[in-house]
Amino acid sequence: MSATRHPMLSSCLAIFRGLQDHLKNILRSLPDNIPPILRDAVTAAHQKLSDYYNKFDESPYCMWASLLDPRISYEALKSDYTDDPILSEYLESSRAKLEQHFNKFYKTNNSTPTSEASSTSSAPAVNTGHPQRISFVARYKRVQQATSDELEEFWRLAPEDYESCDPIAWWYGRKSQFPNLYRLAFDILAIPGSAVAVEQIFSGGR
Repeated sequence: MSATRHPMLSSCLAIFRGLQDHLKNILRSLPDNIPPILRDAVTAAHQKLSDYYNKFDESPYCMWASLLDPRISYEALKSDYTDDPILSEYLESSRAKLEQHFNKFYKTNNSTPTSEASSTSSAPAVNTGHPQRISFVARYKRVQQATSDELEEFWRLAPEDYESCDPIAWWYGRKSQFPNLYRLAFDILAIPGSAVAVEQIFSGGR
């Protein structure tokens, strides 16, 4: 995490997952004549990581951060968990809970009737001697103003490069595209994934 530019919760989840896979590969590649103490040490390390990984389930924010990180797509997570039914179920449950949280606390209806649409439902216009202006494209203007599903639109985007993308800057640049979702992303991605920043300050103080 100390080498990560953005040590947020989604970084924790990704790094823990990568560490677990790395230890699995080490265990598979160990020769038969390896001293038992070495095999036991690698197994214990994998078990300890699994214990920490299970801690993530106690809070929804780790998975929510991953689902809102532009460097990690929902489809990538879904593909990664294909061989693990428990994680696949957890992913879908987390996605559903994130949608409920977004709809309840962040989503607002930004659609407003166009002037053409509102004029048809208002009182009859007063005759001023000028012909009434009629818009023949009003139906399309109304469609354009309808509120879109921001979560679904975000999850359809291709993931950004993990090394070069700054998630906070990315969301700030997309706030006009996702006027409600970017506020939720800021709240969740601002949660630090570790105390690395504090440790770096202490290290620099020497």
